Amino acid sequence: MKTLARTLQQFAIGGVLGFLGAMIILGNFAIDLSQYTNEIVIFLFAIIVVFLIATTISFRQVKKLNAMNFEGEEEDKIDVLKYRKGADQSILIYSSTIIAILTLSIGIIMSMHLAFMIISIVLMIVSYSCSAYMMHLMRVSYPERHLPKLSDPDYSEKLLAASDDGERHVMLNGFYKAFHLLPVALFIAIIFSVLYSILTEHNQLFSIITMCIVLIVVQGRYFLAIRNK
Repeated sequence: MKTLARTLQQFAIGGVLGFLGAMIILGNFAIDLSQYTNEIVIFLFAIIVVFLIATTISFRQVKKLNAMNFEGEEEDKIDVLKYRKGADQSILIYSSTIIAILTLSIGIIMSMHLAFMIISIVLMIVSYSCSAYMMHLMRVSYPERHLPKLSDPDYSEKLLAASDDGERHVMLNGFYKAFHLLPVALFIAIIFSVLYSILTEHNQLFSIITMCIVLIVVQGRYFLAIRNK
């Protein structure tokens, strides 16, 4: 019953957002962003740089904590602090990578100067390098756990195996929430794409089909995984 109520609530939110989006478009609030492409991309570059700087500062803080010795309750508090910093680093790095992909996509679609695309690729590489270094830092912080490398083909399985029961519960809870958020987010994106296609006469059929395929693949992969257990 709770699941049904939650699903209905999510669809209601999606419907409200779709309705508001339609009202905005019908109200002639549309803005041609193509003339501001350079400014938008530069602004996104600045966001990535800020995120990467914040990540670097966090790396240094964790390294400093690793170089110090703690005992008893203080050690437990430091472990919690390092865990939270690791989560913050993951958010910053993942966001940087996605925004870099976005800037590269904008550059290709809008036929921007080659320099913009090169910067986007460089920022993607730097973001990935930060992700690899974060895993290295985690292995240094917890040498007894034998954490896998990011390039390991069985990374997910080995990471779960190296975690204790409490950490597995937290991780799986996060994965479960993210899994249930994805269909709702894609459903809202489909609504906006349909409205955009109707109201602007710019066909978004390919994007809609792609999002539907992603929904089917993700949901199918999940249910097949639990079915075969």
